[in-house]
Amino acid sequence: MRKAFTIILAALLLLSVFVSCNQDDLVDDLFNSSVHVTFDSNGGSGSMAVQEMKGRTATALSANAFTKEGYLFLEWNTKADGSGTAYADGASVSLDSDITLYAQWLDASIITSSTTELTSDIGDYKLLDNVTINSRVTVTGTVSINLAEGKTLTIPKGIQVAEGNSLTIKGKGTLVILETENGNAGIGGNKNENCGTVIIEGGSIYAQGAVGAAGIGGGKAETAGGNGGTITINGGVVHAMGAYGSPGIGSGTNESGASVSGGNITITGGTVHVATGANSAAIGGGTNADSGTITINGGTVRILCDVVTTTIGAGLGGTNGDITISDDVNIQSDGAGPGNDKVLVVFKANGGEGTIVPMIMEKSTATALPANTFTKTDLNFLGWNTKADGTGTAYANGASVSLDSDTTLYAQWGDGLTITSSTTEWTGDIGVYKLNSNVTIETRVTVTGTVSVNLAEGMTLSIPKGITVAEGNSLTITGKGTLNITSPDDWNAGIGEQWKGSCGTIVIEGGNVNVNGGDDGAGIGGGHDGAGGNITIKGGTVTATGGSCGAGIGGGAGGAGGTITIDGGTVIATCGGIGYGAGIGGGSSADGGTITINGGTVTATGGTEAAGIGGGTGGGGTGGAGGTITINGGTVHATHGDNASSIGAGFNGSPGTITISPSATVIQD
Repeated sequence: MRKAFTIILAALLLLSVFVSCNQDDLVDDLFNSSVHVTFDSNGGSGSMAVQEMKGRTATALSANAFTKEGYLFLEWNTKADGSGTAYADGASVSLDSDITLYAQWLDASIITSSTTELTSDIGDYKLLDNVTINSRVTVTGTVSINLAEGKTLTIPKGIQVAEGNSLTIKGKGTLVILETENGNAGIGGNKNENCGTVIIEGGSIYAQGAVGAAGIGGGKAETAGGNGGTITINGGVVHAMGAYGSPGIGSGTNESGASVSGGNITITGGTVHVATGANSAAIGGGTNADSGTITINGGTVRILCDVVTTTIGAGLGGTNGDITISDDVNIQSDGAGPGNDKVLVVFKANGGEGTIVPMIMEKSTATALPANTFTKTDLNFLGWNTKADGTGTAYANGASVSLDSDTTLYAQWGDGLTITSSTTEWTGDIGVYKLNSNVTIETRVTVTGTVSVNLAEGMTLSIPKGITVAEGNSLTITGKGTLNITSPDDWNAGIGEQWKGSCGTIVIEGGNVNVNGGDDGAGIGGGHDGAGGNITIKGGTVTATGGSCGAGIGGGAGGAGGTITIDGGTVIATCGGIGYGAGIGGGSSADGGTITINGGTVTATGGTEAAGIGGGTGGGGTGGAGGTITINGGTVHATHGDNASSIGAGFNGSPGTITISPSATVIQD
């Protein structure tokens, strides 16, 4: 029995040793044997060697070497359709058997948080989900972004579109850029860079530039760059915000000393909200930058009226280029500045041509409107009105206005402005004035520029204080009505200049014109010490009486006759008062000037010791020379004062040059 037990025990010991030895062999097989990883391109191209590694030993996978055109490598998966176990590229894995890993591919055009470069190799990018990209995105080549409806792409640092590159934004989603840094535009150039081409066709775009840079356009120009590039907005809703010294859309602030402009900006549709800091336009140039070329043919433009220097155009220190704004464009304010103290004034050509950029003025503060620059073929600008049909509130060109709300002013057009009792300024902007009823204007009227007045038959215009036509300005009188000027202030001409002023150009083609000069002023011509200017009478009936010492037609007291031409009509010219001026010619002690009579019926009566036609006199002192007098035709009756010539010199004056044609009828008394 004892022997049997010993045999059993020995057998058990041998069995134990055998099992132990085989267990070690199994472990060695598991941990020391090799496993193999086969890489499948899964539709891509390229090749990768099978990777051998120790079983159950952490080992990094070989880096992906496959490529697929238009796609980005995403990861590995144990199933081709991506439904198995996923492994990152280069991941550390521990395997106990051979496996095949399939490359997983991502459409490269789909924007993700790692899409920091947009290149023309891909070209058309798509936003399919809400995505935030925390670094600045760079555009290289020609690229587009399609924003899916309801999705938002947030790029706080903005998008670089440098000169030579192009970005088109479309779709119905949203793009948000609100934390741009370092002088970079929200969309466009980096600091010291010009913007490339930016086209917006859809979506909701929020783009804010850093200090000195545009919301959309050029970066801050510290040493170079800054130009706005080519920016086109055809649709969508755009919110473009420049910081201090830079526009919402256009150039950056110019500190470079070189020429910088807003570039080429075109808006044809959509709604564009623009805001800017001080010293910059809302659209166009930043500080010290020109406007560039701006064309706005459609859409709605809303301007934040805060500290805007110019709504559309050049920044402070810049120069305006070609700016075109169609009447079809709806321009509004986007809210007022602090305290709601600004109003926006928009100007419409109302069928005319040209552009006047909107202006911002202080609320309820008298401010001059800009001079009209609109034109309309064969019609004259008559002024502004708050309604296109002229039934609203009217404002004169350049008028000082005080407005308490945003206002649109429409140019009013016609073949002449109807004269009323308040029409005291006749300007070349309007050009043609019409008398259609009996009117009295109690204050003196001033002519600026080139103006004509048409007197309707049977109507009388009474301007007791006269009409100022200073040197450099022109008045033409036409029609068959009557103009009466009876009592100008002393030293003023009836029609012409005031004290010590020479007359401009006066042409009388028709009407019944009755004019008295003030004391020492001509009836028609110069004021006291003023020459007669250029006076031409072609028709009508003209009765002109100078004040004492002033000619009927010609110089005021001490003023030469100027250049006087009579081609027709009936002219009665007399020196009035104590009378030391010629009927036609010089005032007291002054020469006759250049006088030419080609036709008409002329009666000229000089004052004491003055010529009927020619020089005045000094009342026994120095006489006025006759000047150059030519009578080619017509009927002329000239009457002199004591010791003077009927035609020629005043008392003690030289006769001058006198030529009388035999075809003229001349009577000298």
